[in-house]
Amino acid sequence: MKKWLFLFTCLIIHQTSYSQNFQTQFERAFNAKDIEKAEQILMEWETNNPKNPELYTSYFNFYALKAREETYSINTSSPNKDALSLSDSSGKNVGHLTSEINFDSVIMQNGIEKISKGIELFPNRLDMRFGKIYMYGEMGKWDLFTQDIIQVLDKNQELKGKWLWSNNAPFMASEEEFLSSIQDYQNKIYNTEKDQLLPYMRTIALKVIEYHPKHTPSYSNVGLTYYLEGNLKEALVYFLNAEMISPDDTIVLINIAQTYIHDNKLEKAKSYFEKAANVGDEQIKKYANQMIQVIQTQINAKKE
Repeated sequence: MKKWLFLFTCLIIHQTSYSQNFQTQFERAFNAKDIEKAEQILMEWETNNPKNPELYTSYFNFYALKAREETYSINTSSPNKDALSLSDSSGKNVGHLTSEINFDSVIMQNGIEKISKGIELFPNRLDMRFGKIYMYGEMGKWDLFTQDIIQVLDKNQELKGKWLWSNNAPFMASEEEFLSSIQDYQNKIYNTEKDQLLPYMRTIALKVIEYHPKHTPSYSNVGLTYYLEGNLKEALVYFLNAEMISPDDTIVLINIAQTYIHDNKLEKAKSYFEKAANVGDEQIKKYANQMIQVIQTQINAKKE
């Protein structure tokens, strides 16, 4: 019995060492952007240890590298912070060189399939799930992006936040940090500036509220989606709920004030800007006081 136990233990150690060796070799090839070598290592790794979790994250990274396309363009509009300024011989600015990163959807689908298999085998690996969500966002597949975030929130509830990360290390982030990541994903939708995507943002925020009913940013997010859609009544419901949880949150107070302005309830708008001025920093106070003056002018004009 001891002999068999010894052999089994040796096999485990050997297999782990072998996988780590493949992982190291892959990382070298990947960092060198040697596509051909990286693929060769992955195929050999898969033959020898097909159920190693790092194999699937490595495959995903490989296809992301292979699918990545960077295009450059010159324009005269306001550049983003990473744009390169172009000047003529006199030093006059004539435009900006910008780059855009895209991913070939056909190639990247192979990576999606690999990481999906990894998630199936290792459902507690949050890095796999976040990587897949990130890529759906980059590819503009917002329905799948949202669907996978919902799955993460459901699984997080089941696991009580006890996830694993790369190399099966425990995920040490707090609940607040986890929810901050989910907030970042919602911001990614918002930053597209496409109103037709707002329901996706709302779906995610409502799921967060389901499991974390005191999460102020999610109430604000739901309210914001309704506000941008022109549904002021529903927007106020969620903004006012956010205020009940965090009465000194200046973002919440200003959101409520702005909603009352659009609903032509100037006195209420003024009162919320006053609340924001009382609890906000100098920048908030300055903005809130300016808005109070504007609103008071409008109120006085109506009385004349």
